[in-house]
Amino acid sequence: MQVGFTLKGNKIELRGRRDALCSSPLPSCCQMDARDKQLLRSLRLELCTEVLVDGVVIQYLYQEGILTDNHVQEIQSQTTSQRKTMMLLDILPTRGPKAFDVFLDSLQEFPWVKDKLMVKREEMTVQDPAVSVCFA
Repeated sequence: MQVGFTLKGNKIELRGRRDALCSSPLPSCCQMDARDKQLLRSLRLELCTEVLVDGVVIQYLYQEGILTDNHVQEIQSQTTSQRKTMMLLDILPTRGPKAFDVFLDSLQEFPWVKDKLMVKREEMTVQDPAVSVCFA
């Protein structure tokens, strides 16, 4: 299967195997900020225990065009809530520069998690405002 992306209106539709996409760099205009990728990675286990993505989270991300039908089905096919959250955290970094902010917006039912992510993000910006390393 060929891996790539297609521009549909103002959205980028990724196609192909997700694991193959992760090893293929997206154009810089389509990548999540390296700081946000690092933040999601550093809090991965904590997010898996505190966030239930089954409800509002994935539906909001779908509504806002961050997730596709295939992403939602792939997430919902996971057997536990932790695996569903891990799958979402695997997909989010591939969904473009707005994915992190929309993810924050989706955390309406988890305000303490949203607050923690925002504080950690700000701390990372203060520590190194010119983070330009890509954490794939």
